[in-house]
Amino acid sequence: MKVLAIDLGSRRVGLASGDSDNRIAFPKAVIQRKNDKQVIDEIIKIVSSENYEVVVFGLPLSMNSESGTQVEFTNGFMDEFSKVCKEKGLHIEVTGVDERLSSFEADSFLNDVADVSGRPVSKSKKSGDRDLMSAKVILERYFSDLN
Repeated sequence: MKVLAIDLGSRRVGLASGDSDNRIAFPKAVIQRKNDKQVIDEIIKIVSSENYEVVVFGLPLSMNSESGTQVEFTNGFMDEFSKVCKEKGLHIEVTGVDERLSSFEADSFLNDVADVSGRPVSKSKKSGDRDLMSAKVILERYFSDLN
């Protein structure tokens, strides 16, 4: 099954792709967020054109596993996304996975990366890359939970 992972942010939305057979996650794209409708439309376009069967959203639980306003926001977005999928006749499984410390893992990876010139990655480039890598971590966690 093709799986798309989503790191839903207020400015950018990171995407990662993989399939449940080989369980390898790849950073895919970053969507510059304008509003919910625009993000949903862009994700729907990707899901439908590339035949994804599962969409996994990162749930930003607190360190003590409690839901806060960000989890509520993400759950609301997931509900709206599911509704639009159904309206368009797409049969997509929509689920969430704990994304605690995914940004920390992404930052740790990016801090070790240098661009081709050997200089550290710029802060602006790192921001988008952080969203990509966070989505990749979310997808890896989803695959890990399949066991």
